[in-house]
Amino acid sequence: MDGDGLRRFIVEHRKEFASLRHELPGALKCAVDPARMVVVALEAYLPDPSSSTRKASDASASRRACILLLECLQVVLADPVLGVDHPVVPSHVKEVAKDMAEKWRSRMDVQKDAAGGSSLDAQAFLQLLATFGISSEYDEEELCGLISAIARRKKTPALCRAIGLSARIPAIVDKLVEDGKPIEALSMAKEFGIMDRIQPVSLLKNYLKDARRIAHSMLKSGHSPAAAQNDSMMKELSATRSVLKCIEEYNLEADFPSSPLHKRIFQLEKAKLDKKRTGGSMKGQSKRPRGSNNGGYSYRNPDRNPERGGYVPPGPSVSGYQFVSPVAFERQNQGGYMPSYAPGSRSAVSLSSLPPNSYIYSPADGSIYGAPGYSTTPTNTYPSFGNLRNSLPPPPPAYQASFMH
Repeated sequence: MDGDGLRRFIVEHRKEFASLRHELPGALKCAVDPARMVVVALEAYLPDPSSSTRKASDASASRRACILLLECLQVVLADPVLGVDHPVVPSHVKEVAKDMAEKWRSRMDVQKDAAGGSSLDAQAFLQLLATFGISSEYDEEELCGLISAIARRKKTPALCRAIGLSARIPAIVDKLVEDGKPIEALSMAKEFGIMDRIQPVSLLKNYLKDARRIAHSMLKSGHSPAAAQNDSMMKELSATRSVLKCIEEYNLEADFPSSPLHKRIFQLEKAKLDKKRTGGSMKGQSKRPRGSNNGGYSYRNPDRNPERGGYVPPGPSVSGYQFVSPVAFERQNQGGYMPSYAPGSRSAVSLSSLPPNSYIYSPADGSIYGAPGYSTTPTNTYPSFGNLRNSLPPPPPAYQASFMH
């Protein structure tokens, strides 16, 4: 009988609504008083204004959980002979449901909700009346106005029967046509067998023409040309798909050929894809390139922190390196350059004794060590390496053959 806990469980598993809808009726039958338990859960549909505000996603999930509980409870309370349109509700629970419906009606402003295009509260209110069998407490004209807000939903025809509006369906269909909702009008007319009351082909053609006119006006009134073009394409694409679905569902192919619609959908989808590709390439080109000199040498600050992704080269700092315009590197211009390794030694020559700024590459003489004030004599005129060899560490000891096996 923990209705509030059951509602929270549904919210936590809101991604499994399909399976919950199948399992909840059987679970509710196991409760001692399922109607009373659901009424307790419904107290959270309209939270206390003085309580702490919840996230919009959590509030919406909680309301949808309440609607799901009402729909499943309607199956549990159905009369065994007359069906769900005649629920069997305990009198004490029905009185509580009446008070709750009046509170919802006063606080939700369902008429404003219907006019604003948001149908969640209107659906919850009508489902509450249908589940507990209290629709006779309200005026039919008011209820018919709320039906228009939820006419697109699949369960709306069944909800109309449950609240006793079957006789008012022709008037509801006419109101939907008048309000510019031909898709909803066709659905209701098909469900109640009054397709001869309307002209489906004419309705669909006018609907498609109006959608294209609105899409064209979006191109002119949009503040952003790119956004206006995207909204225009989506508007026409959605309307064309809806009309195509109606042609297939109501077998209108003979009077309204669908091949032009298929072609138009293909054109719109191709235009949307091309626009997306173009926008993606433009976005990629708008990125600033990394700083580089004329030769394409990328420069990165050597003092950047390596923990932040900067590259710090090993060894001595390179902050004093000076780069000049590179030229074609030809090995034959180096003269007799040889590796700076002492014979018989595995250690490189120490560079600490070289003059300052001796690492500047000078293209004038082709020497890799050339710099102002430093002799660039070819390698074959260098002095003997004998003195230099004496300043180096001794070579590693030679190991006996026996140690190698």
